[in-house]
Amino acid sequence: QDQLIIFMVLAKGESQILTGSLTQHTRSAIEVATTMTDAKFDIVQVAVPHPEPGESTHCSGSTSPETSQSLLGAGEGNLYLDLDPNKYGKDGCIPGKHIIRCRGIGFDMKR
Repeated sequence: QDQLIIFMVLAKGESQILTGSLTQHTRSAIEVATTMTDAKFDIVQVAVPHPEPGESTHCSGSTSPETSQSLLGAGEGNLYLDLDPNKYGKDGCIPGKHIIRCRGIGFDMKR
């Protein structure tokens, strides 16, 4: 997922991908992209993990689609306004399924 961020930034209009656990690599890629361009991102968690009794929550595992929450706040269009880096845990990710949306810059090589 982190390798797709650059293509989303360069695309014209809005693009989106459905991902699994949200990684720190992806967070870093989005932070670099938004620092260098006018691209805007929204990330929504669409399924949260529900581990079996006695099982810890890892970056993979069973998920439930009943819960959907924005990780950005109310339509702010900027990266992780309310995400604490500590939420990534020891596995370096936020478990669950996520939709990453990007309003790209519409890069044109003819310029």
